[in-house]
Order: sequence, then C-alpha cells, then structure tokens
Amino acid sequence: MYTMKRKLKNIFCAFFVWLIISFPQTLFGQGAPSAFSTLKISLDYVCNINDNQFHQYWHPGQGAHLAVQTPFYWGDVLAGLQYVPHKKRTGTPSFDSYYVYLGWGYSLNLFRNMHWLNALQAGNYYMVFDDPNINVTQRQESELGIALYSSLSLRLYKQLYGYGAVRYLKVFTHKRLELTYLSAGAAFVLKTPAWLVEVLK
Repeated sequence: MYTMKRKLKNIFCAFFVWLIISFPQTLFGQGAPSAFSTLKISLDYVCNINDNQFHQYWHPGQGAHLAVQTPFYWGDVLAGLQYVPHKKRTGTPSFDSYYVYLGWGYSLNLFRNMHWLNALQAGNYYMVFDDPNINVTQRQESELGIALYSSLSLRLYKQLYGYGAVRYLKVFTHKRLELTYLSAGAAFVLKTPAWLVEVLK
C-alpha cells in the first residue's frame, strides 16, 4: 500500500513540476485563443491495459469515450463520459462503469499541426452491477475518481483531428482501483455559438 501511495505521489509531483516549468510558454505564447471561443468534440475507442488484483475478478471489455474541450482563461477545461463494460471472471457479478468528469489542463504546440494536452480530471465513477440476485441497494455504486490524462492530436483536415491518449484513473473505493487506459479516436473543432459563450462566461 505504501509503495502505491508513493508512486501516485510521484506522478502528481512530476505533473505539477511540469506545469511550473511549462508556465512561461503558456503565459507568453502567441495566438492564445480567448476563453470558450471553440469547442473540440471528440469520440474514441478505449481499452484497459494494466493488470492488477482487480483484473483477477473482472475482465474490462471494449469501451468508448465522449468529451468536450474548450479554451479557458488559462489552459483548457474538459468534460467527458467514459463507458467500459466489465465481465466477471469468478463469482463476482459483471458490471458496467461510467466515469463522468470535469478536468483542466493545457496544450503545447509540438509542431504546426500537432498538439500535446496534459490534464487533471476529477469526477464520479459509477458502477451498475448485472445480478438480479443481489440486493437492489447494492446493484449500483458511485465513487470519486481522479485521473491524469495525456493526449497527442494531429490535424488531418481543416477542423478534423485524429488522436491517441492515455489515462491513469484512481477510484476511491474501499479497496482502491487503479486503472490505465489507452484510447484512439477523432475530434472536430467548431466555433462556440455567441449565446453559449455568454452563458459560460
């Protein structure tokens, strides 16, 4: 337990050190978009790639992730939903997971058409168990989930992007869940309607 806590602490420390080092680039970068000026809508395929004690009881299936990203006063804000089904391996019931989150991060322009986004996300990890024999009150569980997220996106054509991403998610159940996901998909950028910009501001 101590080792895992130390690893998580090191990950968060590295992330914030990176933020401090990169701050001048973001603060004085040229052509920074105004807050909420665009919406980047993305849809991608998700798979769980790590293996720990959790995976002795459940096998994560193929999932999907839908997200919206928009410029903020500094960096970007994100909101999204990730869905992943889990099939039972032993006597435990199968379940579907839904991770609904809000996040903040920012992008660096690595090349003219390539962007690297790093973000911190927090939200609700919601589990729906598929077993009519268990008590109704135990068929659903909702826990806090915190994730580190990193993605590389490449402009393919005008406002269309292709990208790949990795997410490390920690779910604060009684026995902590640590899940690492890889994803790949496409995103489309559009101008935010004026009325929605006013609402968001």
